[in-house]
Amino acid sequence: MVHATDRAATREVGGAGDERHFGEHSAWVEEPDVFVMRLVGRLEGADLQAILDWYAVWQEGRGKCCVLVDVTRLKTLSPAAREVSNVRRRNGGAMPATAVFGASYTIRVVADMVMRARRILGNASGAATPLFATEAEARAYLASRAGIQRSA
Repeated sequence: MVHATDRAATREVGGAGDERHFGEHSAWVEEPDVFVMRLVGRLEGADLQAILDWYAVWQEGRGKCCVLVDVTRLKTLSPAAREVSNVRRRNGGAMPATAVFGASYTIRVVADMVMRARRILGNASGAATPLFATEAEARAYLASRAGIQRSA
């Protein structure tokens, strides 16, 4: 297993904790309860696994927390990244409140159609991750979740 400390370059960010880089991607924490990921270009499985490993360490022992994912500059997911995501989903466990923003309109429509088809076919595993056009919409959704930070 690849650990975040092996894959990430770390730098201090003005008072908010640290920001870590995983190839072109980055992740940081907005205390007390928001984990942010910015995905850029092609997402590889090792990078996604490293980000998720760091998230797992950060959220251990915390109460409710949430994940905000910026895919504005994401181009594609490698097959290995899709598998990392699928394994995580299949393994179940408590999933944090998550909101994704920046996906194109087309991607949002296709993702909605896929989730509807999975539900109809009885293959839906867990709740769908909501996709939003803007960061403000995604943050408003997360703020509406009980126990989640209201300002960011």
